[in-house]
Amino acid sequence: MKRIVEIGTYKSGDSRLEVLDLTDFDETVNENAAVFVGHTTVTGQISGRYFSDSYKISRTYLKQKARWRIVTSQRDRMAKPAVVAIPARRLSA
Repeated sequence: MKRIVEIGTYKSGDSRLEVLDLTDFDETVNENAAVFVGHTTVTGQISGRYFSDSYKISRTYLKQKARWRIVTSQRDRMAKPAVVAIPARRLSA
């Protein structure tokens, strides 16, 4: 049921990407193959709720009949670092 609700949200146009930032981009290209890897940060809004996630992405392309065709694509969500609160120190007078 959750999957159906998520698909409905995307189809209804109730989502919006605000920032799509690609960093640490690396590419390897030869005659008939190309591999792209990098990190991306996506922020946006779905059903009025804001979100921000970072992903490691990779795509592999093959050249067939003079056209580049994607053969693999992967996106892995990166773990968010734990936030540790440091107690404030009192300053002596």
